[in-house]
Amino acid sequence: MVNLKIQFGRKQEVQRILATLPRLDWYKKHNVFVLLPAGINKKNASKIVEKDFNEAEYQAIAKELEEDFNKMPKEFFLKLEQRAGKKIPENITAMLTKYGCGGSYNADTNWIIINYKARKKENKPIYCLKHELIHIMLEDEVQRKKLNQEEKEDLVNAVFDEITGL
Repeated sequence: MVNLKIQFGRKQEVQRILATLPRLDWYKKHNVFVLLPAGINKKNASKIVEKDFNEAEYQAIAKELEEDFNKMPKEFFLKLEQRAGKKIPENITAMLTKYGCGGSYNADTNWIIINYKARKKENKPIYCLKHELIHIMLEDEVQRKKLNQEEKEDLVNAVFDEITGL
């Protein structure tokens, strides 16, 4: 069984902004959509987050994500493990944000970042969680094959469709 821990907070939002700002050129080069408040910079990030942060909004998204995660069919996990050739991590941490790109991951720490504001109407946060989990599971293959960003996304999307039957 996979344990999902969901986190969010003002400090994490500021950190997300500060981590995103230096990567803006990379995101632009790779056609990655990024959400940031107008006029944001290192100096005013904390002030803007403090003004914009709504705890209830994050709590509602966290509840939705947790409910959807608990409803995920075991077949998804089994198929992903079979495709990746390894076990899914026992613990996954998902950070909710409304800044930066749509989603991110850290394969070493099993850390997933979900930008719930960047999603398309038809995609709930669970879609991003699944997508980023596939990234984590396929990271060894991506590194071994030396895939570029576009090839990596194509692989993840293909495996997503394969596993979910889309």
